[in-house]
Amino acid sequence: MKIEKLDTRTYTCGLLELAEQGVIDWEAIARSALAYMSEDEVEDMARCDFDLDADEEDEEDEEEEEEGICDKEGTPLDEGDDVAWTDPETGEVREGTIDKINGEVLTIDFADGGEVEAFGGECKYIPLTIPEKVG
Repeated sequence: MKIEKLDTRTYTCGLLELAEQGVIDWEAIARSALAYMSEDEVEDMARCDFDLDADEEDEEDEEEEEEGICDKEGTPLDEGDDVAWTDPETGEVREGTIDKINGEVLTIDFADGGEVEAFGGECKYIPLTIPEKVG
């Protein structure tokens, strides 16, 4: 495909025009440019044009990790919460209370005795229910 020389940014303007006409896909241009550029050039563009800083992303990831652990339905879990845990080997469901949380691992004490270390995704939060007054 021939690009007509228009100014000092001949190829830039030509690619933009072809994309606006739908001849070339915007994503293809972006992927090609990112692959062509050095990592330093990509970093500079990310910081200048998109306010993207790798250090900020790390801080956001740490904040997300600090938010806590969730059950398999996304409900946040905390020490003292009642949960139902499903034994991955037998399929047996047991109810217990979260005794402690260490990273992604929960220690669950069972009402009928014993305890287990489990991941939040293996549990389901049991909301407190108040019996209705009969009356």
